[in-house]
Order: sequence, then structure tokens, then C-alpha cells
Amino acid sequence: QFEVLRRRVEAHSEMIIRPFKIDRTKSKEEMIHALGRTEYVNYEVLATMPTDGPDEGEMLFFPSKRYIPVAEQPAELAKRGLVPHYLAQIQVNIDDRSFADDHPNGMQWSKDSCATFDRWVGGRGVYVDRDVSDWDAYWWFGGVRKSALPLTTSSST
Repeated sequence: QFEVLRRRVEAHSEMIIRPFKIDRTKSKEEMIHALGRTEYVNYEVLATMPTDGPDEGEMLFFPSKRYIPVAEQPAELAKRGLVPHYLAQIQVNIDDRSFADDHPNGMQWSKDSCATFDRWVGGRGVYVDRDVSDWDAYWWFGGVRKSALPLTTSSST
């Protein structure tokens, strides 16, 4: 019954919340393989993907619903109080292999490096490369609540 209620709340709010727990013993490459999707991966680009963020928590996804230039994508997360967590987004797609079928989702960590999870021509795929130029209206983006991140402190010596 909780699942039915969650789906109704998500449909109304247009925000999808998924728990995640990352196994930090797995490399980014191993996580990509664990997706079980056809891989279109530039491993040099994947190597540049940041890996910071909490090991567990909640990932929130929202639909773009409009064309978004690459330069504006970080602001879409920020206006919702979210920050990207790339490993968590991969983990959500590992944990729910059909998630990207209904919610094609993408992430970018620079103006020209991105990863997407989608169903293309009937097949499930993961794409990692440098040629992101914009995001169409059907993409979903995700992040963790900025308030959920640990505070960082600086020490002076």
C-alpha cells in the first residue's frame, strides 16, 4: 500500500524520491556494468566524473518539461535545493532497472561531459560522453538535498 501512496504523491508533486546506498568498493566502471544496459561509454569521460557525496540517502528526481541549455542545467537543480550526486544517480538506476524506461534521466558534471540513462529503439542504454549541447523536455534530473550534505569545516594551521 505504501508503494501505491508513494506513486500518487509523486504524480501530484512531479518529484520522485528514491533511496540509495552506494557500495564504495565498486568502481565507476563496475557500476556502469551493473546497470545491465547497452553501454555507449567513453571511459576517459567517465574517469572525470566526480564521486563525492554521501554513501546513502535519498535522491530526488524532477522532469525538465522544457528545452534546457547545458549552461542552465545546474540552476535547475539549485532552484530545488538539490546538488548533483553522480554515483547515487547511477545507483538508483542499478537498483531499479526499469526506472529510466519511464523516467529517462541525465546528469552533467561539466559543460561538455554527461551521462544519460534511457530506452532507445526498444533497448535500454547508458551513454557517457562529451557531446552534450542541450537537454530536451523529456529528460529528468536528480540530486540530493543540499541540506542533507555534511557541513565542511576548514582548519588553519
